[in-house]
This record gives sequence, structure tokens and C-alpha cells, in this order.
Amino acid sequence: MPDGLRLITRGDDAGASRSANLAIREAWADGCVRNVSVLACSPFVAHAAELFRDCPGLCVGLHACITCEWLTPRWGPVLPAATVPSLVDKHGHFPPQVAPGVVAEQLAAELVAQLARLRGLGLDVRYVDEHMCFRWQVPEARAVIAELCQREGLIDADTLGTGLHRGAATLPEAVRTAADGTWVVVGHPCYDDAEMRGIRLVGRPEVDIGQQRDGERRMFLAPELRTALAERGARAISYSEAAAGTR
Repeated sequence: MPDGLRLITRGDDAGASRSANLAIREAWADGCVRNVSVLACSPFVAHAAELFRDCPGLCVGLHACITCEWLTPRWGPVLPAATVPSLVDKHGHFPPQVAPGVVAEQLAAELVAQLARLRGLGLDVRYVDEHMCFRWQVPEARAVIAELCQREGLIDADTLGTGLHRGAATLPEAVRTAADGTWVVVGHPCYDDAEMRGIRLVGRPEVDIGQQRDGERRMFLAPELRTALAERGARAISYSEAAAGTR
């Protein structure tokens, strides 16, 4: 690994809303986002593909998913629900939390289908990460994802970088004080708009997702972040750049 600081910046949940798609694209075009993780099973994945097919310097990943924590919209597997019963609830949707007893073969088949959907929409998928970090809850998931990445020539995002712990610090402050190494900053850019104000979390309807995630959009756009990176002699990078730097 080269000396110095490297910052992998990622926008998650593309496809979950038009607001997210547009905000992540802005955070790439005018800010520091260099990776976008796309939910293949989401209602606005085709809209995401239209926006992210041709974005130089933006690395596209499969945001592998087996949960849906939103009250609306709901989503479920790319495969017919009857073929992956261990992944879905009685309505054929993904549950808010990982279902007990996930069958590894069904998980593997669903992730293959999710990857195929993104590629079928014209996206050049380079890496895989997980929505809601389910590999820590499903014992078989780590091996399933590793095998998928090896077979398909993809980067396993969890093998590159460590999450940058910010605590009470702003992101620029955290960058200035971080040790050298490869760090990851994940955000969920959206706009505080009518679409996002209509979305609520299962079990937490009081959370204002639009306001919260608009702050994450602005975090990636802040000139102070570019300044902090410049002070460290660093820049925001993609997973592809990070992987190339480890060879």
C-alpha cells in the first residue's frame, strides 16, 4: 500500500429513489463521490442506470441486498419470490431485517440475478458491497460474496479500506486527523424533497430521512472536504483505483 492517506468515497442506495439517484450524481459531478452502490432490486434502478452509465471516474458497484427497511417503497428479490423463500416475507418482499435461516444457495442465486440485472441495464459493475452489512449476520454470506467476486472479476469492497470513524468531528476534521492508510466514507445522498418526505423507516416513522440524507449530500459537496484532502496530499478515489494501488 502506498504511503499517505487515500479516501474511498461511496454513495449508497442508488435506485431506492429518484432523489437518491440525482443527488449521488451531483455528489459525483460537483463533489467527492467516486463510487456508487446500486440496488438492483429497487424501484428506480433503471433511472439509476440512465444516470450512471457514463460518468467518467465513477466506479459502479452492486449494493447486494436482502432487506428493505422502508415502509414505502417496498422491494423484494430479482428472482421470483417462490424460488428464494428463505429471503422473503409472506408478501414476497425482503424483510426489514435479515430473515432467519437464509439458505446459502438461494442467497447466491439472488446475488447472481442482481448482478445480471445491473449489467443488463448497461452498467459496468466493478465491485460488490452489501445493503445493511448483512454479511455480518449471515454466516454463509462472506463465502458467497467472495466466490461471486472471484468468478465475475469483481472487487470485494469489504477487503479494501476501513470505515473512517468521525465521532463528533466533521468529515474534513476527520480527514485532517486520520492516520495514513486507506479509509472509506459511506453516505446516502438525497435531497430533502417531497419524494423523500414521503418515505419512513419500519419501526422508526419519526426519522426524517430526507433531511438527514440531504446533509450527507452536502457533506460530499463541501469545499472544506477538498481543502482537507489537499492539505493531506490526498484525494477521493474509487475502489478500482484502491485495488490497483494494492498490487
